[in-house]
Amino acid sequence: MSETAYLPRNLTSQILNWLERPEVIAIKGPRRAGKTTLLKIIRQELINRGTNPDTITTLNFEDRSLMGRFETNPVEFVRSYVSSEAVSKHYLFLDEYQYVREGGQKLKLIYDTHVPKLKLIITGSSSLELTSEVGKFMVGRMLSAYLFPFTFDEFLQARDERLRRVFEEKNQLLQRFLFDAVPIEEVKKEDIFLQEFAPHWGEYTAFGGYPAVVTEPQKELKQTLLNNLSNTYIERDIISLLGEESITEFRYLTRLLAIQTGQLLNYQQLANDTSLYYRKVKHFLSVLQETFLIKQLLPLHGNLSTELRRNPKIYFLDSGLRNSLVNNFAEVDDRTDKGALVESVALANVLYNLRPNAEILYWRTSGGAEVDFIVREGAKLFPIEVKYRTMTQPTVSRSLCSFIKAYKPQNVLVLTRDFWGKRTTNNTSILFAPVWYFGG
Repeated sequence: MSETAYLPRNLTSQILNWLERPEVIAIKGPRRAGKTTLLKIIRQELINRGTNPDTITTLNFEDRSLMGRFETNPVEFVRSYVSSEAVSKHYLFLDEYQYVREGGQKLKLIYDTHVPKLKLIITGSSSLELTSEVGKFMVGRMLSAYLFPFTFDEFLQARDERLRRVFEEKNQLLQRFLFDAVPIEEVKKEDIFLQEFAPHWGEYTAFGGYPAVVTEPQKELKQTLLNNLSNTYIERDIISLLGEESITEFRYLTRLLAIQTGQLLNYQQLANDTSLYYRKVKHFLSVLQETFLIKQLLPLHGNLSTELRRNPKIYFLDSGLRNSLVNNFAEVDDRTDKGALVESVALANVLYNLRPNAEILYWRTSGGAEVDFIVREGAKLFPIEVKYRTMTQPTVSRSLCSFIKAYKPQNVLVLTRDFWGKRTTNNTSILFAPVWYFGG
């Protein structure tokens, strides 16, 4: 595939906008999400803007001999690529930087020596703070961005540009309603695009958004790629973090969590089921989150004594990888776990595009009332419910009514299987819309 044939990513424009700033740029994300390809896209964009290709250097630190030379003397290593008499800026891309020992100290040394005309971009397939404490040394010196598997928006861009334009229009409508309180005057009862979106959504929920999987047309090979990805993740990232002796227990815990996606975590039960110590279970969960496979949602709690304050909920961020772990790639409407699966996909797409200074929580009371997601932005709360079932009228659950009564949000979004609608409850506007239109 030529450089110009790479599938576009939404993160590209953000990285390009940062290139004139002095900070080191760190691109983090799970293995095989497309970080190396993104570097190639950025390189091509720079060339298209008139940058001399000889001033763009990409080095991959999976080459351990190359990494060893960098570790020995990072400043001298970098200066070997950037002439002290350079007139134009030199772009140095360091791929798989998480393997570097004491990487934070080395980056700080390079940054503080003011290597002239240098723009440095690093990537990491696990959290850089976890493996080398980069963040501690690079405070004020680094800008971080996260590249995840394809959102549904990017998936559509790879498949059907026309439907992607429809998605963008509907998504902006929902985003403005929920976060900016822009009223929707009329909701059409019939959506002429539902039958076109359904097969794309079905494939996306079954196989996820890893680029190599998205571009592979054969379902059997998609499954093989996802199985190989799971094994590669264990063999590379996890062995380097935990050591060989923990791999069997880690594999079992990961599969157990995949089965329990969308559920409340019970640490003691997980410890009992896996024969692991309680602290080791929590450590494994931390590793899964720091390597971008899962997301633990914390509960929202205010002054209400009935609200839960402890246990997080667990979600896998890529549905294809999760389905590989449970060995089930069936169509979403044919599955007994379709509710949890769609909820997980919805969360990932909201999370990937979360606005700055916002976070996602869930709400649950000791009496069992629950709202799937609460986006909190400062003092404002934006509830999102996922109800993936056939609906004929805008019905509000008792749990959602309880939340509205307690917190009085201005707007609420309910994501459905195929239903558009709206209603007002206790002065709160509630919009019902198909789940695939939101978050990408």
